[in-house]
Amino acid sequence: MKKKSLKILSTLTSAVLTSALVCSSYVNINNDDSQKPAYVVCAEASEADKWEVDVYYIVVDEFNEYGEQCQWYTTSDVSFRTNGFTIKLNGKDVTDECYFSFEKGVTPAEVYDGINHDYEVPVQIISSNNDVVDATIPVRIGLEGDVNLDHIVDVRDASSMVRDIEYFEKHSVSLLDDFGLYLAAPDNQTKAYPLTFSKPDTMADKFAREALDRASGQKVEQKTESPYSLSISKAYGLPGETVTVHVIAEADDSFESLDAVIEWDDDTLKSAAAVAVNGTHCKSYAEDGMLSIVNYSAGNVGDGAIASIDFVIPENAQPGTNLEVYFSDVETFAVYANGSTSDVSSVSNIMGASISVMQPSETKPAVTTTQQTSQPTVSTTLSNITAKPLERGDANLDGSVDIRDAAYIAKKLAFSESTMLPDISDYNYDGRKDIRDAAAIAIYLATRFE
Repeated sequence: MKKKSLKILSTLTSAVLTSALVCSSYVNINNDDSQKPAYVVCAEASEADKWEVDVYYIVVDEFNEYGEQCQWYTTSDVSFRTNGFTIKLNGKDVTDECYFSFEKGVTPAEVYDGINHDYEVPVQIISSNNDVVDATIPVRIGLEGDVNLDHIVDVRDASSMVRDIEYFEKHSVSLLDDFGLYLAAPDNQTKAYPLTFSKPDTMADKFAREALDRASGQKVEQKTESPYSLSISKAYGLPGETVTVHVIAEADDSFESLDAVIEWDDDTLKSAAAVAVNGTHCKSYAEDGMLSIVNYSAGNVGDGAIASIDFVIPENAQPGTNLEVYFSDVETFAVYANGSTSDVSSVSNIMGASISVMQPSETKPAVTTTQQTSQPTVSTTLSNITAKPLERGDANLDGSVDIRDAAYIAKKLAFSESTMLPDISDYNYDGRKDIRDAAAIAIYLATRFE
């Protein structure tokens, strides 16, 4: 068996293997007129045999950090590709007679080390006459979904996607690194721009489901000198009453994303999933004694409530009891400032709260939080008062029924999140939460001004 050593020359796309190394400057793919650059394997060979080796890739415009062309992979790919080779021997295409072999068992996932993206992978080409050609192919490998290229797939990537989608809609230009954009949607590269809002939504949904596995039953509370804080607002209510608490982020008006678990020790206290407020996106799942909350945005969200959670106080709860609600895990609490994202969960003030069970004769204290508006942030008072229940149609739970509720219902339906709409979203009393409710709210508002 004759063995030949090969080396790869970037930006050259055809090689004639003779005793002298000869390479041309392009390869004509699929016999069309386009000249697409690709990698090439060149080597020395015996004078008796004339080898021609072309190597091109399905995705041709791929470059590593050195500006050299390479194939791109995610760790989800089960193998390296070999369908870009064309081998000729003495003018005859012998590609089908050659065997291409990567080292046994080597996959993109095994090569990827979690630190680098650029690698060189050995491959052997074995010809029909038992010539063995050794080559090294440059590749880029990353984690699917790691759009910010930090070697971690988390809620910050969902925020990066939202930020990029919103920017692309306005400017028709992506802010993401090309490889990051590839990792965002590796199976959707036929489109000029592969991202839609469903991608970060699906990613956040997965994080929210997985977050419940991190529930520990242990309270996470931190008190530091950090200007950033994550907290839960206090609530007051009667036995059997539904009350609302808010998750509040204070991050110098630069909140971006959150991945956390909230727990409570009294399993008779029941919760709905968290609902996003103030222009953020939210995925959440509730189980007995716990709920996950994954909140993401384009960044620069003003200080204040980022999500609301409805709790039903147990019918048998004793007045004077405080039902504690706390963070048991904060994997990510990130801010987006000065064009970059950073995780500040380890240096932030993290505080839980309690739901106080009251006597029917008691007057509820007001609960103050800071809510984002289009103007500079202002303080408003939130209060759950039995004498004034939430009004039907108040889908976003802000205490009034207006056009924002119709828009909120339409938005949730567009993202297939109807299950996250509170029951009072069923404005027309037909037992469903759908676009008819948004239309009925709009008609009601129109008649008020006739």
